[in-house]
Amino acid sequence: MKPNRLLNFSLYFAISIFAATFTIASPILIEISRSISQDISDMGIIMTLFSSGFVAGSLLTGLLARFVSKALILNIVILVQSVFIMLFGFSGSFALMLFIYFIIGLCGGLIETLASLILLEVNKSQTAYYMNISQVFFGMGAFAGPYLSSLIVRAGIDWQLSYFCLAFLSFAAFVFFTILKAKYKILFSLPEIKNAGSFSFNENHDKPKNNFAIRFFILFSFIIILYVAAEDGLNAWIPTFFRLERGFTIYNSSQILSFYWLAIAAGRLAIGLLVKKINLLKLTIIISVGGFITTFAGILVGNKYLNLIFFILTGLFFSGIWPNTVALSMSYFKKDKRKDTFVSLIIAFGGIGALIAPWIVSRIFRISNLFIGLLACVLFMFVEIILLICLSKMKKQNRN
Repeated sequence: MKPNRLLNFSLYFAISIFAATFTIASPILIEISRSISQDISDMGIIMTLFSSGFVAGSLLTGLLARFVSKALILNIVILVQSVFIMLFGFSGSFALMLFIYFIIGLCGGLIETLASLILLEVNKSQTAYYMNISQVFFGMGAFAGPYLSSLIVRAGIDWQLSYFCLAFLSFAAFVFFTILKAKYKILFSLPEIKNAGSFSFNENHDKPKNNFAIRFFILFSFIIILYVAAEDGLNAWIPTFFRLERGFTIYNSSQILSFYWLAIAAGRLAIGLLVKKINLLKLTIIISVGGFITTFAGILVGNKYLNLIFFILTGLFFSGIWPNTVALSMSYFKKDKRKDTFVSLIIAFGGIGALIAPWIVSRIFRISNLFIGLLACVLFMFVEIILLICLSKMKKQNRN
């Protein structure tokens, strides 16, 4: 296997483990809440703290990378993640769970951002393609997380075992990355600042004029906030919704979430190939509209087979929105000296969407019901589509 491919795989594996930490709790929130005698409607705060940590980790990446090798930071963070995943299984109080999940989210923000930056520095062409492929592995990890936890609980074993298994896999990722780091030192001695502006893109986009750059940045930021809010709101509450509102078993409800993420993984592979042939912005608008429709339908219907079909379709449509948006922002700002700042902030702002969504849904759940709460995710997608259309119009104005 060529060094670059081996490096890519190690980064993909690290991303997939982080993704599993992102989804593993969702199907078993009821069991976790019972183990500490906490009201189920409060459990969304765990995902809020996770996302708060993610935002902090993403923002911290730029600061740390000025002084320390990205590879070394990533190495350390994967190990810390392993320790705190294990500690979560021993948590005996809600406050401790919140603290641990904040640290896990902090590690996740660092892992996601560092792995993406290293990946794009090593693979300097076709950035949209590699962003989509890396997110295929994110989808695979996000699929494995809820599947693992639901199978363990279904077998009558305590939910803690799922976290112990995940901690072991995270430690395996640390060992793999450590061995690779020692074997291919040259791959990890990339200049931190000089290479930062070397991204290329396979489509011809115009550099934003100065008076449009800030507007583009604001639009990209809100687009990614709204999309991630919709994605994470669904991720945090889909299994609980189907268990409480539709009477599904833990297995059937977790299947919907798992196959939703499996569809995201498969869709990102397909989108990665499509971006070579279809205008990226138009493609992103199309799949956003599709995701809006199927999300709405998936919440409305009450048949477990139709729910599964609609959320598989939602996963397929959702699959390319995040990587496409990041790739578009890299392209739009690639000749702007503020590109690094803009793109890093846009990635971090995605965590803001993940931060607010579980909390918003849980507050609506407490006031009304979970069905109304999940409709907020549909609203997020609707506004995101409007902003994408605005971005398309601004692009034409910028050319003129």
